[in-house]
Amino acid sequence: MKNKSLTLLAICLMICYGFNGFSQESKKHDAPSRTNEIIKHDTQPEFNSEIDASITSNDELLTNDYNQKVQEFRNRNIPWKLSSFIISKNELSENKNNYQLLIDDVKDEFNSNIFYYENEAKALLCRNDNPITPMYFGDFTNSGNDIVLAHKVDGCPTCSKTINYSRSIIKNTLVLKIQDEDDDKSDVFYVLTFIK
Repeated sequence: MKNKSLTLLAICLMICYGFNGFSQESKKHDAPSRTNEIIKHDTQPEFNSEIDASITSNDELLTNDYNQKVQEFRNRNIPWKLSSFIISKNELSENKNNYQLLIDDVKDEFNSNIFYYENEAKALLCRNDNPITPMYFGDFTNSGNDIVLAHKVDGCPTCSKTINYSRSIIKNTLVLKIQDEDDDKSDVFYVLTFIK
């Protein structure tokens, strides 16, 4: 009887050990975290795509194709150059007391190196770095003073989004009003003034 109990105990231990070993083996084959690879577009380092794989030759072709589209669009259209920017005080509610902090936080981003290009179908807001850094680029629809722009970077699943902004042109001055994308800054509107 004692031998039977020991044999059963030994079998139970072997089954548990085997199951535990199988579980650990399964864990070793889990796919790596999607955040292990951060892929950046050559022309726009602020847009990061968290994907599982390294860049393939196909991804490089898509990025090069996107860069070429941006360059061609820029070369075919007359630029508007940023002359000034403010944050609209009228829209502030949650961030009313943070006005100066908000200005200080973005003043280096909105410098004289910002350009806006537009034709009948597409718009480009970019920094004129070398190479240029697109902030928004894509097809848009026009509804009065409101622009709805479909920003899409080929090959990047996290860079497809819709941007709404208002735009007015008076003589040689163009004004864009763009809402901040962060949830905690939803009441912040940047007013960018451009000249030709």
